[in-house]
Amino acid sequence: PRGNACGGQGVNTEGGRLVEGHPKARGVKCVFGETTTHVIVNDHNHVKSVVVDKGTEYPVGAGGAAIGRNMNLRCVAPSNVKTGEGILCNEFLQTSVPNVYSAGDCSQYFDRLLNRVNINGSWASAKKQGEVAAQNMLKGPTVPFEHVDFYSIDHFDKPVMSVGNILGDEILEAVCAEG
Repeated sequence: PRGNACGGQGVNTEGGRLVEGHPKARGVKCVFGETTTHVIVNDHNHVKSVVVDKGTEYPVGAGGAAIGRNMNLRCVAPSNVKTGEGILCNEFLQTSVPNVYSAGDCSQYFDRLLNRVNINGSWASAKKQGEVAAQNMLKGPTVPFEHVDFYSIDHFDKPVMSVGNILGDEILEAVCAEG
C-alpha cells in the first residue's frame, strides 16, 4: 500500500525508504506491489527464481516475502456477524451478534486512542485483543481495547523500531542515528 519496505501503519514513507536502503546497499532488489504465483527450484530443490502475478520471473539466491494481512472471513460468512474489511466490532471487541467477540488480525474495531475504526495485524495487538475479549466474555463488555502498537526488527545490521501508528506523513517525530 505505501510501496516501501515497512508499509502499513508502523513506519511512514520516509522511514520505509530508510529501511529499504539497508538491503539495497547489500545488493538486494526490493519488489513491491507484486504477488508471487509460484517458485521455480533447481535439481537440488533450491529456489532458483520466483514468478509474480504480472508474469515477471525474478532470479533469486534467497527470497523473503511480506504478505501483509489476508482476511479470511469465510468462517463468519454464514452467520449474522457483520464484516467490512475485517470482522466489525466495537471498542470492547463485541461483534454485531450478542456474546460473540473478535480478536486478532481479522478484527476491525473502534480504536478509542485514534478515534477511528482500525485493523492491526501485530502479534502484540492480537495477544492483547485476546485478553480483552476473554475478560469481556466473562464479565460483560466492561474493558475497552486500548493498545499502542510497536514494531521492532533488525534489517541486516540496522535495528528498526516504531511505536504508535502512522496515519499519514503529516506528523512525524523520528530519531535516526547513522542512517
